[in-house]
Amino acid sequence: MSGEHKAIAEASNDQGNETTAVASEYSVGTWCAVCYDKTIYPGIIQDIDAESVQMKCMARIGHNRFFWPRIDDIIWYNWNDVIMSIPELTKVTDRHRKIDPDKFAVIEAQLNN
Repeated sequence: MSGEHKAIAEASNDQGNETTAVASEYSVGTWCAVCYDKTIYPGIIQDIDAESVQMKCMARIGHNRFFWPRIDDIIWYNWNDVIMSIPELTKVTDRHRKIDPDKFAVIEAQLNN
């Protein structure tokens, strides 16, 4: 799939016996933050389907400090791993980037809940 899509993420209720469709607007090329092993990674959506999103992610080098790895890190993530869309990262050095600090604080707060 490519282009703009309306993605459907399915979330189970507390009993786990019903599924509720939760619609979110995402499109190929959108910057998002994902959670992998309880760590935040920013990336750009490459592809979307109803159950997952393929993202090209940056590598983490420190607190809110990221860089593009030499070999592309392109992985399919479940929708429940997608934290939120984010603006394009800000340049810190020639190689390093950071998520807007206010947005990063919101992302960290969501992960800690």
